[in-house]
Amino acid sequence: MPCAAGVDILWIGPAMPPERLCLALCDRYRREAEAVLALPEFDDVMALFIVSHCGGEAWPTNPDVSIPWPSDIPESARRRIQCAKKILASNSTGTSLDMDYCFDWFAGRDLVRNYIQQGAHLLTPGWLESWPQMLERQGFTRETARSFYADSVSRLVLLDTGVDIAAGEKLRAFADYVDRPWELLPIGLDCFKTNLRCLVLEWRGQSQTERHANVVARQQKTLADYEMICDLTGRLAVLNKEARVVDQIMDLAGMLFAPQRTVFFPIHSSHVGPPLVRGESGENRPASAIAACSAKTEDCAWDDATEGFSLRFGPASDPLGLMEVSHLACPQYREHYLMIAETIGRVCSLALSNARLLARIQKTQESELNLRMIESLRGVAGGVAHQLNNILQIIASNAELGLMDSGEYPALRKAFEEIQAASLDATHIGRLMWLYTGHMPQAHTASDLGVITQNVVDRKHPATPAGISIEMEFEKVPLPVAVEPKWLDDLVDELLSNATEAIGEEPGRITLRTGIRQVTQAQIEASVFHEHQAHGTYAFLSVTDTGCGMNEATRRRMFEPFFTTRFMGRGLGLAMVLGVMRVAGGLIEVQSLPGQGTTVTCLFPTPA
Repeated sequence: MPCAAGVDILWIGPAMPPERLCLALCDRYRREAEAVLALPEFDDVMALFIVSHCGGEAWPTNPDVSIPWPSDIPESARRRIQCAKKILASNSTGTSLDMDYCFDWFAGRDLVRNYIQQGAHLLTPGWLESWPQMLERQGFTRETARSFYADSVSRLVLLDTGVDIAAGEKLRAFADYVDRPWELLPIGLDCFKTNLRCLVLEWRGQSQTERHANVVARQQKTLADYEMICDLTGRLAVLNKEARVVDQIMDLAGMLFAPQRTVFFPIHSSHVGPPLVRGESGENRPASAIAACSAKTEDCAWDDATEGFSLRFGPASDPLGLMEVSHLACPQYREHYLMIAETIGRVCSLALSNARLLARIQKTQESELNLRMIESLRGVAGGVAHQLNNILQIIASNAELGLMDSGEYPALRKAFEEIQAASLDATHIGRLMWLYTGHMPQAHTASDLGVITQNVVDRKHPATPAGISIEMEFEKVPLPVAVEPKWLDDLVDELLSNATEAIGEEPGRITLRTGIRQVTQAQIEASVFHEHQAHGTYAFLSVTDTGCGMNEATRRRMFEPFFTTRFMGRGLGLAMVLGVMRVAGGLIEVQSLPGQGTTVTCLFPTPA
């Protein structure tokens, strides 16, 4: 029957039961549809056919074109198949169809894509019925058709559904006309029948649910999900590690939503950490997009592009993490999924918060224990340094008296000189121990960190191994720090020597940087060494080497007196650095990974 805007509607179907499904199909597949829908299993299905517009005719220009569904067919029982949806959505002229979409229902997507990638031109029996008229309406002559198909088609492939016994002869005639090789692929109606069966069974299941147990089934499903959430709450309550909590969250997402891909982004103080990915690989969203999403007022947001959702854990003001769940198995249940996601989001946010709080408590306890050990060690070092100094004063005084009375005895004089030199070395060690305790007096005048660093580099550079280069990135501004020049010189010297030893005999690079930084309270708390410093402006010296790097256990002990991973006999070098920073009221930051080098940064509060 003719219809408005040039859309022809054709009807088939026997006497229908009150509950029926109505399908809208392209009339190119009318014979296939009639053959399948005539089967008893489809006795509650009717079909209407839309005349094809993929043969070169102009598209309908009326934007109000729509399929005139029977008025007694509800929206839930209307299905569009093949390109009918594309025809009705178009409001332009001369647009070509994506024919791959049409063939998927009959031959399967993988098979169709494989032939298309090989350059094949797929045909159906319905199209071949009137191929001369199709070419004529498209403006082709035999010569132009051959030229066109030679340039764009490797071969012609007929998807033979078996509804037209003369389809093979028509294919050969068409192939001869356009001078292209051809292939007849007998696909039958099994794929189309299976796809229709799935569609019909889905509709029947939905209809049955709506008729008999829609409300009850929804309540039962919700109850089951909440039971799972309650079980999750009990399991999460005993987890004390953030990594295990995140694993449990991603496991739950897999069970509840069956996604193809799940990504979790940990967020610490607005810093987005490395993502944890499960499922298919793909590009992760940049941190800026994640930050924008985490700033939204809603905790859970649906994304049509990925057929999934993003779920934020924690409040928008201080998010703990963001999870993206994409390509869900049944995206049509989005409302139900979002409701469940928001519920588990609150539970998981609490578990994440508890795990991080426990980690902070453990870190605080560990810091307090280390602080007590350090204070004890400082007390021992101070006492030893004091007693050693008293003994050394006696030794040095007697050595000096011995030197005065040994003029006539060269051997005796040499012995007293060695005693005096050894006592001076021991006195220096005592001063280092005293410095490590933090009891050295504050400097009365400020030293320029940049100038002293440059002087040390100039002094040590000639003795640096040939394979090691030293690079300097200094800010051209004064960097006054409240440290005696001698101790500041020793600090720079020790850091440079330590970096050189870390590189060893291999070629490498040492980079020294100086400048001014604004330090936050969070950065102070994350530093290796700090003692109640306040946030603000700090002058800094960083020394970066390309050496062997350190693991976490070594990094924690690197400033202990006489601790070394190289060879025995090491002294108070880095412990002295710690002492200088303690006297200066500064901070020490260390970034290091095995095999990736080390950066030690000393931050000095700038004088008021």
